[in-house]
Amino acid sequence: VGSFGGGPATERFGRRTVLTTGAALHAMGFVGLGLAPGWLAFVAFAVPAGWGAGTLDGGGNGLYLDLFRSGRGRAMNLLHLSFSLSALAAPLVVGALVDGGLAWPVILVGSAAAPLVLGFGFALVRMPSGRHRGVEGAEPPAGGRGRISLPLALLGIAILAYVGSEVGVSNWIVRFLASAPLSTATLALSLFWGGLAVGRLVSAPIADRFDHVRFTAACS
Repeated sequence: VGSFGGGPATERFGRRTVLTTGAALHAMGFVGLGLAPGWLAFVAFAVPAGWGAGTLDGGGNGLYLDLFRSGRGRAMNLLHLSFSLSALAAPLVVGALVDGGLAWPVILVGSAAAPLVLGFGFALVRMPSGRHRGVEGAEPPAGGRGRISLPLALLGIAILAYVGSEVGVSNWIVRFLASAPLSTATLALSLFWGGLAVGRLVSAPIADRFDHVRFTAACS
């Protein structure tokens, strides 16, 4: 909902409002997850946590596309490199904290500090507004208004499969190693994200030098 609705909301209310609201929702969800008195409350607080995360994900991608008009492929790779590096580090840190005796609710509540700092930054820095300024009388794009071309639809399916594989493998690794020490499972998960980080770091400076379709096919 956050990813899908963030675009129209940005066009209507502006990027600053949407991103700061997403960060606040994400932080509120983390605090609620850590302080939830029972399972139903825990599930309920997963909604703002996920909604905020989706808003930040889609909104952050849109912001980068606006900020980097040229070399967008490199910019997006470096943006998602940050995601990979954080996903690499987080399991090791969380695993060490839990092994050290820190309760997981404390870790969740403490994690709310990150989106709060992010939201504070979004509220202060200058950024493209993202508001849609339509031109009256403009002709609709070729192929009809709102129609999705077949290549775009196929690309969407490919991205769906990629993200499903990424999330599926990252969850499967931890579940598969449930009987192993927590440090082993978190190390395996970090190695998986480490591979993603290396791929993005290497592809960022070279991907735009090749035909994108051939480069993607070769990586696949």
